[in-house]
Amino acid sequence: DCNICPGGYYCNGDGCSAYAQCGAGYRCPEGSADRIACEVGEYQANHNSTYCEQCPAGYYCENVDDSTAQGTAIVCPKGNYCPAGSSAPIQCATGTYSSSVSASNCTVCIPGYYCNAVNGTESPTYCPDGYYCPKGSSVPLVCSAGTFSVNGGKAICDPCSGGYYCDVVNGTTPTQTVCPAGHYCPEGSDDPIPCDAGTYSPSEGRPECLTCTNGSYCNNVNGTVVPSACEVGHYCPAGEYNHGGTP
Repeated sequence: DCNICPGGYYCNGDGCSAYAQCGAGYRCPEGSADRIACEVGEYQANHNSTYCEQCPAGYYCENVDDSTAQGTAIVCPKGNYCPAGSSAPIQCATGTYSSSVSASNCTVCIPGYYCNAVNGTESPTYCPDGYYCPKGSSVPLVCSAGTFSVNGGKAICDPCSGGYYCDVVNGTTPTQTVCPAGHYCPEGSDDPIPCDAGTYSPSEGRPECLTCTNGSYCNNVNGTVVPSACEVGHYCPAGEYNHGGTP
């Protein structure tokens, strides 16, 4: 009588004594007439096993059923992740990255950086001037008008300082511009504002205008820089805005 082919071996030759070792990358349960290749996402490094094992997290297992099958788990490359049972590395999604090999998941892109490499991000990219990059950014975002960003790496843009304005267009002007005379620029300004009638601003960089002085009037439509002297026959209390003063 012939014996049942033992586990870890297969018997497909002539005669009861012809049996062969299963080989790495295959499994041979008891009574196997041929070896069975491990499924994708599985591996077996031993040469005489009855079962295959799930590919461990941080690795992937292709297990091609041919003469090159080695039955080994392959380390997951940078910019990718490999959960348990992976048959191929998975590219990190935009807004995430993997800076080391054997990652089982990707890390959310850190604030001040963005992650959008086409083939999976290995390391985050520094956010440029004029832009901001909150946590998980896939692209840098342009600072809105009235805000600015210098020196890069910003998770949020800063409000434009009082006495300055920030008319950012597509992030091309990341710095603050000093407010001109005859105008005022409160914090967060995106454009200089002409001084109201009855007020003036004699110098650059002012967050607010001054009240027109006694004996003068301020009514320049484009913002008064220097008050005008009250005309003869008129009077000009503080804050006067009528041309020449009040008759």
